[in-house]
Amino acid sequence: IAGELHIPGTVKDISRYAFYNCKNLTGVVLEEGVQTIGYSCFSGPIAMLSLPASLTYIYNMAINPFASGDSSSGIFVPEGDLYVYAHGTTPAAINQFAFYYVFGEAHLVVPFGSMEAYKAEPGWSHFGEYLQYGDVNSDGNVNNRDVISLRSYILGNNPTPFNVNVADVNGDGTINNRDVILLRNSIMNQ
Repeated sequence: IAGELHIPGTVKDISRYAFYNCKNLTGVVLEEGVQTIGYSCFSGPIAMLSLPASLTYIYNMAINPFASGDSSSGIFVPEGDLYVYAHGTTPAAINQFAFYYVFGEAHLVVPFGSMEAYKAEPGWSHFGEYLQYGDVNSDGNVNNRDVISLRSYILGNNPTPFNVNVADVNGDGTINNRDVILLRNSIMNQ
């Protein structure tokens, strides 16, 4: 498998070793409905992983962007940073070593208001950076300044700073006015 893999929600459980040692797998999108990810399921130079809110459990070493390969070093190295997009406001149950090989070199993007819940779960503690959807100016807070920056970006301006990796607030794959509306409503309801 090469490039980005999309697994539909009709697949409830992804079995162990399903996509192990895929040397050209750069991204994985699990659609809403997927519930479990098996042992050593994904490996390869993965730079993006999107996890649905329906996810209930992730097994040991399920996500391993640095799995052994045919190279002399035995390691895949992603071309860029690994971004894991979690869409559940409550973290899925997770084996303590599900992200074991991430070694603090990955970014976890979580829904607005759920960052502390993810940080408190031991299996989610291997990430180097924790971000929230909507914190486009990367100041650690989601507020009206982010709404203004997001609108500016959509209008074709180049606001700085601007983190495009957290701008797709509703997770539909497009940055547009729906993201602005959801972000504004989330801020007003906090």
